[in-house]
Amino acid sequence: MRCTVKNGVKNRFLDSLNRCYNCTTVKKNVNKTAVLNRISFIISSRGIISHSKCDNLWEECKVNHLFLIQSMHLLSKKNLSFSVVAVVILITVVFQLLPRERQHKIWKQLSYPYQALYMSMVNLEEILQPHRETMKRFYNNGVHHGPEAYIAHGGGIGEFVYTNSREAMQDSISKGFRFIEIDILETEDGDLIGAHDWRKLAKQTGQNNSFMFRKQPLTKLQKLKIHGKYSILSSEDIRQTLKSNPGLILVTDKIDNYELLLNKIPYPEQIIVEVFSKYDYVRAIKAGIKYPAYSINKEQTLDDVEKYEFPIVILLATKLEEENNAARIAQLHQKGITFFVHRGEICDTPAFIETHLGKNISAIYTDKWYPSGPSPLVKNPHDNNSSH
Repeated sequence: MRCTVKNGVKNRFLDSLNRCYNCTTVKKNVNKTAVLNRISFIISSRGIISHSKCDNLWEECKVNHLFLIQSMHLLSKKNLSFSVVAVVILITVVFQLLPRERQHKIWKQLSYPYQALYMSMVNLEEILQPHRETMKRFYNNGVHHGPEAYIAHGGGIGEFVYTNSREAMQDSISKGFRFIEIDILETEDGDLIGAHDWRKLAKQTGQNNSFMFRKQPLTKLQKLKIHGKYSILSSEDIRQTLKSNPGLILVTDKIDNYELLLNKIPYPEQIIVEVFSKYDYVRAIKAGIKYPAYSINKEQTLDDVEKYEFPIVILLATKLEEENNAARIAQLHQKGITFFVHRGEICDTPAFIETHLGKNISAIYTDKWYPSGPSPLVKNPHDNNSSH
């Protein structure tokens, strides 16, 4: 965070904070509204957010202003310069205003040194070994068209693609999907919804991508419609769907609060969770996730997959096009590693499906094909417009 400000703004900031401090430490009858208004002015003068929105945010977030008051008092006792006190309080205030998912990401980034230290003391092979056989249940070697081979991307295909909506999930079930991928976000009131990210959800529902939008509770979010007609998927919707369809597998993305996930959707046998680091892989297993899937991004190599032989791996289709990778992936697949591959514009082509699906990889995230429809493989290799 950049804490330097212009002199005029800085002086107003320090003056406001000083008055706020004096009115809470000298006067016995503290006017709590005045305190919050002062801190609101501090934030608005910093240019972070408008004064009117700040007042609403304080009410919405229910920030513990007494903690801020105590912090100022303790810091002043340490004989620190007032500018240092001001910066500490500002950081505290701004952090409290951030949406819960952003706070979680910041804490996670700050914990990277701890993660490295933790992983240096963990024997990952010992953790993996008891789970290897059970995780092979999703391995596909030989099927290029069917429930084993396709994952409904973002909830569904066709008109439902990327909506992560309740209607998308139901449509995918009707089309014979065994695997349905849902991007999951954590709401401010500690629930879960299907959405790729807040910016995209705001656009899909015709809302402004603001702090206030992200801080809405589930009950308010559920009143919105995606593209004006589709319902936002809640954790309760997912829970009921999995309960009614015991053969259905939820493949998650984005969510890394594994305890909350299992608390809201207590069907670990029906959930594959995408994880993005070795640390999160261990954390997921310890939280009770039965099927973590190790994700390889475009910057990563296959070295960790070869070293540890993670039973389920998610990777970009472009990895198969990199030099020597296709042979390495094919070899790992023959060892029993389940590869789920995404990037629709590549995965959905008949040429890619014919070359890789059921041979080098187990399943693709699809925006187009579905198990109960016609096969994407056509007799005429020049015809890429098969009906579906």
